[in-house]
This record gives sequence, structure tokens and C-alpha cells, in this order.
Amino acid sequence: MTGIEPLVTSVLSGVAGGSMGEAGARLCDEFTTLVRRALGRTFASTHLPEDPTDLDPDGIESLAALLARESEANREFGHELRLWLDAAVTIDSHSEVSNTIVGDPSGPVVQARDIQNVRFN
Repeated sequence: MTGIEPLVTSVLSGVAGGSMGEAGARLCDEFTTLVRRALGRTFASTHLPEDPTDLDPDGIESLAALLARESEANREFGHELRLWLDAAVTIDSHSEVSNTIVGDPSGPVVQARDIQNVRFN
């Protein structure tokens, strides 16, 4: 993966997985509008599922690669895609975290978010 492809993959995975909640649904709508406007309705209907949760990991990676290539070839689309990605990263950084432990842990468990400058001895 090169350029913005890893970021596109990450954001689309978050949207598809539902980890961004209602904000993710809005992001998906904005993303679909962006792709339709920049690349055409035919492209969007061929490459984007109606329901973003229908995107599987392989589909996300191939779509991210396709969009990364298109963003390099089409500067205007690349700029708009980067703006959308910036908004998505900002929303995702404020999303909720839900941790679940399955099974019977036999040792200490730490669940947290945004830990900085901490050492475990």
C-alpha cells in the first residue's frame, strides 16, 4: 500500500465495521456523494455497496487501492478525498470504545484508550 491507501482502508474498515456509529453513517453518505460527484454514478454504483457494512476486507482493500490511484490521477478528487479523510479521522478519534473479554482471563487485564507516558513493570 502506498500514499493514502492505508488511511482509506482504515477509515472504510471503521465505517464498514460500524465502529463509528451514527457519525460513520453520515461519513458513508458523504463518501458516496463525493465518489459519485467526482467519478460518476456508474463508477459509484459499480464499486460501492448500498450498505457500507456489506464491504468485506478484500472489497475494502481493492476499493482503497482504486481510490488511491484515482486520487493521484485526478488532483481535485484527491484533494476532496483528503478533506473527507481528515473529517473521518477527527470523528473516529472521538468515537466510543467498547471492550469485551471473552473467556476466563488468568491474569491482569488492562482496558483503556489514549494512554500516554505509562510504563508497566
